[in-house]
Amino acid sequence: MCQKTVTELSPEYRGKAREIRNAISQCILTGTQTKITEVSGADKNKVGRFVGPDLDLIATMFAVLGLKVVPEDYIYCDPEIVDATAVFFQHAASSPDFMRRLLSGHSLPKGVL
Repeated sequence: MCQKTVTELSPEYRGKAREIRNAISQCILTGTQTKITEVSGADKNKVGRFVGPDLDLIATMFAVLGLKVVPEDYIYCDPEIVDATAVFFQHAASSPDFMRRLLSGHSLPKGVL
């Protein structure tokens, strides 16, 4: 059985797999290809061929497994923490003392962040 391309996937996985494939191929094609060949020992042609059917398979696997591909300097925050922070700021915004301190540039105590 031949593997499917990203465009042939069900809608459930197609968008995510396309996003993953584009993120990886963009990184490979924007200057890191040489670094990949140096670090991995693979020749440039092999790395270049990877941006094709093999990349579609990897992107599909990641999408099915529920994995993300993001730059390493991105910070992950659990959705529950985001929701809790939003509630905190909704309540804090109604506090005149909090808003006064926030807008005055009052610094946080050492060790808070």
